[in-house]
Amino acid sequence: MKELIIDPRFSYYYASFYLYGLNQVYGNCKFKKKCFIDLPFEELAHSNDRLLCYMVKDNSGRARKIVIDYRDQTSIIDSFYDWADVYAKINVNETETIVPDKSKLRLIAPGFGIRYYNLSQTLWNALSNLLVIKKGHFGINVNAKDFLRDYLLTWYRRRPYKEYHLNSIKERDNYVFFVSTLWRHQNCIEHTNPLRALFMRTCKKLGIDFEGGFYISQSGNSSATDGYKDLLLAQRVELKDYIVKTRQSMFVYNVPSCLNCHGWKLGEFLAMGKSIISAPLYNELPGDGKQIMLSVDSEEELEDAIVLLTKDTEKRKIFEANALTYYKKYVSPEAVIQYLDKQ
Repeated sequence: MKELIIDPRFSYYYASFYLYGLNQVYGNCKFKKKCFIDLPFEELAHSNDRLLCYMVKDNSGRARKIVIDYRDQTSIIDSFYDWADVYAKINVNETETIVPDKSKLRLIAPGFGIRYYNLSQTLWNALSNLLVIKKGHFGINVNAKDFLRDYLLTWYRRRPYKEYHLNSIKERDNYVFFVSTLWRHQNCIEHTNPLRALFMRTCKKLGIDFEGGFYISQSGNSSATDGYKDLLLAQRVELKDYIVKTRQSMFVYNVPSCLNCHGWKLGEFLAMGKSIISAPLYNELPGDGKQIMLSVDSEEELEDAIVLLTKDTEKRKIFEANALTYYKKYVSPEAVIQYLDKQ
């Protein structure tokens, strides 16, 4: 039987998806103290890059060291890469991701944050892991308030994994739902925001029953809304409603997000088995990921794709089935962890 040992310094908001997968594959390691006895992670310098690092020991005591890099950047972090036997990364770019030993690098598809524990379990695990870090002299100055907030924010904002797979929620005829944050990163100002706005306006122009728009926090720069006044939402859509309405949508739209990364939306769309129209991807996807979406690279192509998927129900079903098949093979928490477990 294999033994799982997890470094507690991860960012729970981003690691929750993979922690769920570790539980499914290796059994329930609930971050009790016995899980962290003699943690062999001292040489791993985390700083503020709180990636998910874990070890899997076989019956002979031999350990396999694995890192999951869920950052938006295409670069690797040298200290993590040197430490790991396997370095899994979501945002890999053929020209920008430079590694000294490619045999370590594993390309994985984007996941998304989930509510993994109930509230009492969330508090218990947050406090337990914080105590382990504080007592372990790990060489990282963890702010207790920020650490606990990371766990509580995940519980408050995210939804249980099972809600993404509720087949009882059916599509609505001639209905499209799409919401997004109005991001202020430079590439989003130049590309992501305008492309998402074009999708929303094209749906409306074509007579589709469109619901959605852009959300911007009250603390945001008001100038960021210039050109999008007609698409602004008065308040954030709760994630529970977002999931239901996205499942009801005939199709969805994907665009590379901050730093041209694969956003959580793509992982969520695949989990829900949606028919996906996508702008060209900047980074790689494992397997045939780019072939399971309807790729568009102009306003004309976008309009043609919307018309096609609105009228052709059978075509939508094909894209939906392919998305779900791809998700189960490459994206689900269990699929990712099993892939990283292979020699």
